[in-house]
Amino acid sequence: MSNKPFGSRVHPRYKINLPIELQSVENIPRSNAAPSIHFRSTTQDISLGGVLVELERDAEGLDDSWKSDWFTDRFFWLRIKGIPRLKDGFFTKARVVRFMEKKDRKGPCIGLEYKDLIVSVSQELKDYLESLSRFE
Repeated sequence: MSNKPFGSRVHPRYKINLPIELQSVENIPRSNAAPSIHFRSTTQDISLGGVLVELERDAEGLDDSWKSDWFTDRFFWLRIKGIPRLKDGFFTKARVVRFMEKKDRKGPCIGLEYKDLIVSVSQELKDYLESLSRFE
């Protein structure tokens, strides 16, 4: 698997699987009555601007009967682990900006955009992602 950035985006994306935990932010009433969501999964790719998360049916803690509209324009707290210089991972708020059905992927995914990534974490993440492209 190549860790080379791909796509023409604001930030290059890197295809890598990292453990991630998501918890929905419940600070505003939701018209579609979506339940609180808390689950663990893995990233499909990551960048300085956001992350793509797998929604496999067996994702730990994700209700088997979830619906795509539960994720539409919703905010989550994220904890991403597996980055060597961030021993406990990093924690930030993010908004779902895209839902992708299963096609050529092994399962559906959500694209999340970071909202409150602090500067020191952003720099560590940047250094880590740049190091990935050196190991091809």
